[in-house]
Amino acid sequence: MATTSKKLDLTSKRKKPSKREGNVWMINVEGYSAEMRKLYIATHPVFSSAQLLWENDRRDNPVPTELGLPSQAQVSHYTRCWAQYRRQIDSAPDPSPELQVISAIVFLVQVLYLPESGFSGGIVGEELLDWLNTVDVRPTSEEMQEFAGEEPWKVDGFWTYLQRLVLRGHFAMATAVLQRLMDQHPSAILSSAVRTLLVPLIESFPKPSNFTHQTRYEEARFRWDAEVKTTRKSFEGMLKSERGDWVDATRGVFEILDGQQERIYAIVRDDGIGWTEAIGVWGVWVDPSMTRSDVSERVLDHILAELPMDTTNNTEVLRAALMAGDTVKVLAIAAEGSSWLVAHLVDMFQKMQFMDEQYLEGGEFGSIRSFYILDFCDHLLADPSLFEIAFDYARHSGPAGRIWLSDNVTKISLGLGAATAIPDAEEEAQAASHAQEGMDLDVVIGTKHDYLLPGDSRQLEKLIRDCIANDLEAELQDICKVASETFARQRKYGWAVSYAIRARDMRRLRWISERLLGEYVRYGAKTFLQRAGQLPNYFLLEGSEDEEPMPPDHALYAVPLKFVCRYYLFQKLYSDSEWRQAAELLVMLLKSRTASKKWWGVLLWDTISFLQEGDLLINYDDSLELLRCLEEIYIGSAQGGADEYLDGMVAMLTKGEAITTEERKRVEKEALEKLSTVRLALAQQIARCCILS
Repeated sequence: MATTSKKLDLTSKRKKPSKREGNVWMINVEGYSAEMRKLYIATHPVFSSAQLLWENDRRDNPVPTELGLPSQAQVSHYTRCWAQYRRQIDSAPDPSPELQVISAIVFLVQVLYLPESGFSGGIVGEELLDWLNTVDVRPTSEEMQEFAGEEPWKVDGFWTYLQRLVLRGHFAMATAVLQRLMDQHPSAILSSAVRTLLVPLIESFPKPSNFTHQTRYEEARFRWDAEVKTTRKSFEGMLKSERGDWVDATRGVFEILDGQQERIYAIVRDDGIGWTEAIGVWGVWVDPSMTRSDVSERVLDHILAELPMDTTNNTEVLRAALMAGDTVKVLAIAAEGSSWLVAHLVDMFQKMQFMDEQYLEGGEFGSIRSFYILDFCDHLLADPSLFEIAFDYARHSGPAGRIWLSDNVTKISLGLGAATAIPDAEEEAQAASHAQEGMDLDVVIGTKHDYLLPGDSRQLEKLIRDCIANDLEAELQDICKVASETFARQRKYGWAVSYAIRARDMRRLRWISERLLGEYVRYGAKTFLQRAGQLPNYFLLEGSEDEEPMPPDHALYAVPLKFVCRYYLFQKLYSDSEWRQAAELLVMLLKSRTASKKWWGVLLWDTISFLQEGDLLINYDDSLELLRCLEEIYIGSAQGGADEYLDGMVAMLTKGEAITTEERKRVEKEALEKLSTVRLALAQQIARCCILS
């Protein structure tokens, strides 16, 4: 096939396909039908395999840059790929007009650019006729039924029907019709001509597919053509003075067999589909040696001069461009109708060297191939569930594809559902009593929550794999940050921490820690233990007897979680009635300043149970340190630092609800009154220690 390297201006933004009135060649640019979605899914693995084979073959068999020709293995593989594309298209049970148009184009591409024989220089007439008979069925089943009755020659259109059977190469049907004429028609001359001349000619017609060598076919065809001319003369000699419509009709059949252009033009012009039908039969009757290059170099122009095409019909324009080898025009027209088609066309044209790589002078896209494939990627994302397919196409689009991936990977929904979690009835009941009650000594700790990713969050992991595969580190961190926040709002804190670490986001870890503490002040110890228990054990049990090894790269991320994990351990020890260990840990949290000052009040309130125990769980020195912390809260609050010292107590007393400024003042006063109870208990504890010492 001759090709072209016309300059195509792609410097402007990719445009949506236009819709030309009167054509079925259009698509819904905002989305696509279930039929097209099925096609996209089915053909994606074929495209991917073609890219993989190409890359592997190029790596294993490097060729000089100035040559760059595809290997025979590559050509064979692309030929199989396009055959598979067509099989997938034709498998649709009730194809839409759009899909039928695409099927016809794919078939034509196979015939002209990727012949199954692998010999692009061979004759093409039989294959083009097969294509024509597939995309435009003539005669129709209605016509065949109409002329199946008695004396069909008396029905209008019969002789044209017979001629078209011959023109389209339907020799078995044509022979059957001729035999009926031979048996039933009143003209003895016609019966004799059919029996002795026409039927033998048709039955002996040589087809290229019946020969293993082209030269043998050409020799057989030369002899057959000579026989046609001899037979025509014999027929004319038999007519004598015969008259009737059957005479001209039969003469027309002989003229078709003899490749008379005028007769063929007359049939396709008067009752056919014009130039497309003419070129489909040309290589069978007029030019039996016609090759693919002949189509583009001389035959197409010759036919179009006699039978002009409808330039407003995209389908006709696209077919003509394919036959002319004008690959740039093919892509421009195909893009107006099907982004799937143009993406696969441009890939094949470039890989098979049917067009030169068209580079842009600046701009986002580096080549025609990238431009059209990324346009298809945009189209695919009309259904976000196909993002993996879109990303795979983009991966095979060079540097421009990586830019596209970077722009789009963070726009895909993570598929994690609503970013909220509704508390259950038990938690609400806890929240109602938590601020008024002390520590719940009867809390039962269930098994550790080993949360699995929800089924629909497979999409999140797919996005992460895409980021890793394409070295999109910044985008990976953005996705993990969003996932972390979503999981935290869903109260799946283990996953929230995991993705915050993947995002290397210390600020988000501190935010998660605050939310976990909010679980305690709002719902109480039981819920807090359940929610915080989702965190990895190497965080939760750090420093305890059951400490687990921590991954080296996670040590840094333990810092923002240190207090909430220690507080979890304290609550766990308390719920297990490990009073002394719990008391020691609580004092340590205050003495080591692990807890921020806003949580001092909450921790001191937690000491009430220990201070009121019969056993001395807190010694003299620790009691003095706790009293010092308590006095700092009172002094700091009196000096205008209530926000710094009482936030935790206020949150616990209000169950984390938003309150007005006036209400906060009242709650702060209530918090100080509660802490006065702690002051009294500490004074009593110090006195007990003095007496016992």
